[in-house]
Amino acid sequence: MTMLETQIDVAIQEIRRQVGDEKVLVLVSGGVDSAVSAALLLKALPADRIYAVHVDHGFMRLHESDEICDALEKMGLVHLKRMDAREFFFDSVLDTEDGPLGPLTTLNDPEKRRFMIGTLFIMLLQQVVEEMGLDFTKTYWAQGTIKPDLLESANPDYAENESRIKTHHNDVDLVREARKRGMVVETNKAWYKEEVRQVALRLGLPEEIAFRQPFPGPGLCVRLMGFDGDETVTENQHEEFRTILTQLAPRRRGEVVPIKTVGVHDNQRSFRNFAVVEGTDCEADWNAMIDLAVKLPNTLDFINRVVYRLNGTGKGYICTPTTISQENIELLRQVDARVSRFFANNRKIAQAFAVLLPMGSMEKPFSVVIRAMVTSDFMTGRPAKIGEEFTAAQLRELVSEIVRDFPQIDCVAYDFTAKPPATVEWM
Repeated sequence: MTMLETQIDVAIQEIRRQVGDEKVLVLVSGGVDSAVSAALLLKALPADRIYAVHVDHGFMRLHESDEICDALEKMGLVHLKRMDAREFFFDSVLDTEDGPLGPLTTLNDPEKRRFMIGTLFIMLLQQVVEEMGLDFTKTYWAQGTIKPDLLESANPDYAENESRIKTHHNDVDLVREARKRGMVVETNKAWYKEEVRQVALRLGLPEEIAFRQPFPGPGLCVRLMGFDGDETVTENQHEEFRTILTQLAPRRRGEVVPIKTVGVHDNQRSFRNFAVVEGTDCEADWNAMIDLAVKLPNTLDFINRVVYRLNGTGKGYICTPTTISQENIELLRQVDARVSRFFANNRKIAQAFAVLLPMGSMEKPFSVVIRAMVTSDFMTGRPAKIGEEFTAAQLRELVSEIVRDFPQIDCVAYDFTAKPPATVEWM
């Protein structure tokens, strides 16, 4: 028996030990992590004791919930509940110790968005449990938590580093409380993404699930950047950036944008501005750009990410106060579908997606950043490169398509920043 087969057998035995003869709910997003959890439950328990719940929170990718539920039914999940919770997630307000939080349409802080979505997920799960006539405090439920989720959330049981990089929806306070009671079944918590993919294949899951592009629990909610309007970049910061950029790349010009993104610095969370470096096409020296995206954040303590403009040169950027709205999410969903389709069959790339920014001109108020990463564990990684993972001609075609079909988009850029100093996601 191989080490992986032994780990699978241990996971199955652990499920049986923990759950016994009870029912168990499993939250299934459609990604490989939750699919593996569901598949392991099916190996360990009779199918009629497993209750799968898929929540469409309004931040899913294009047509994704339909595809997910079809795939889950084929796995043999006989109790599958699909919840249309879009209005619940958009409109809810939480009572917290610090006062009311929400609705999501008013929140731009990434930690508040992540905390709120994670809490709303558990509130919906409680609702499902109550509809089944069960006591939530005594009901087992499973989720596809993997090791990086716990490490980045600074879970005290798993992370030596106490600094939280970002809150994962599967490790908010309500989850931790249930975990202490022994009610949370987490089959993947010792595995990284690549190990989960290999387990999926061993369990007989189809490749479209095993190699599905990772998708954060909060979904598109953390890929739509907000802007309150009160963030600024000082003239001293602009001047310092221009000076350093001229030293590192004499023929380049760029701009620091007053929108902050999440990053990693000395194993600590950073929340800093990003910089746009101007280009003219997709033919940049990508190794030089990746090097620049390392040196700029290491030199300037107010930057943690560097992007390169792919469609001509800009004339300065206006940042428009923006939060989450149905209209903005739909724009991102459509653009992301183009980016996802472009990278869909590229196994060299671990994750690729679009980020929507409220940055552009008066006539075209938005920009899109393409993020494509090569990584095996999602703890570190590098941006995909022209000439290695795809060609300049292919990327040029994608950029032309976005500019042609989305008149609201001013700038199309590519994120050249490794992890660290940036995270894979922007929020």
